[in-house]
Amino acid sequence: MYKIFIHRYIKMCLLTGITFCLATCGSDDTVTSEQETEQAIGFFSNRIEEIGTRALITDDNLKNQAIGVYGYKKKTDNTDHFLVFDNTKLTYTSYWYYAPQKYWDRTRSYSFMAYIPWKESNVEYGFDAGTSKYTDVLTFNDIPQWQKIDGSETDYLVTSSANTADNYINNHYGTVNLVFKHIYAQLLISVKKDVIG
Repeated sequence: MYKIFIHRYIKMCLLTGITFCLATCGSDDTVTSEQETEQAIGFFSNRIEEIGTRALITDDNLKNQAIGVYGYKKKTDNTDHFLVFDNTKLTYTSYWYYAPQKYWDRTRSYSFMAYIPWKESNVEYGFDAGTSKYTDVLTFNDIPQWQKIDGSETDYLVTSSANTADNYINNHYGTVNLVFKHIYAQLLISVKKDVIG
């Protein structure tokens, strides 16, 4: 009788252990598959399209700058716009970092605009209240004065990117590649001799 009890006890322990292992393994798979479906939105930039400029920002010191990012997601029929990045600051450590982390919505398309140097204010992203849509227009309210004697002012650099979430995830590993171009602005003043007071 004593031997039968021990055998039953050992069998019960073994069955309990196997059940626990299977349950644990199953829950690990569930967590892993959920994490695999969530893809973080990443950014990459290492190049500026140089066309001759007085800007002090170059490929060599690009990673010393802070990037400002605007971006929204929308349905494929260009409705239901939702702002995801609102002048979010990117800084470079061993990669372009921002917080808090955002994740791709695979059912949506995305549109991004980014600029350098990042400003906490004086930059506006276009929004049409009548249509409730973003207009992919950046407005800078403090254009630098390139004529300053100390030469410390830089011109703004901008870039844009638009695609479906699936395209970014499947073809670019969930990363938006930012290749910046310079903004050129010039103020021309002309005076007619017959209107001089």
